[in-house]
Amino acid sequence: MPALLRAHKVSERAAGNGFDWDDMDGVLEKTKEEWFEFLEELPLNKADRLGLEFGDLLFTLVNVARFARIHPEMALREATLKF
Repeated sequence: MPALLRAHKVSERAAGNGFDWDDMDGVLEKTKEEWFEFLEELPLNKADRLGLEFGDLLFTLVNVARFARIHPEMALREATLKF
């Protein structure tokens, strides 16, 4: 299963088990937090840490998509086609 699709399914399962944010605002705050953590790692040029932070950011964006009722795999596919 592609990683983006798997992240979406894991996110849905976690939410179904009560592990979720209360609303979109909470997810967006987490997204900002993950973005700033990624930016902090960027100048350190350590690929392993940077990759982990980028993964955290992507996973959080998958949750933003879920809250917005957007399928992330389809959205990325459409954005890639548009590009």
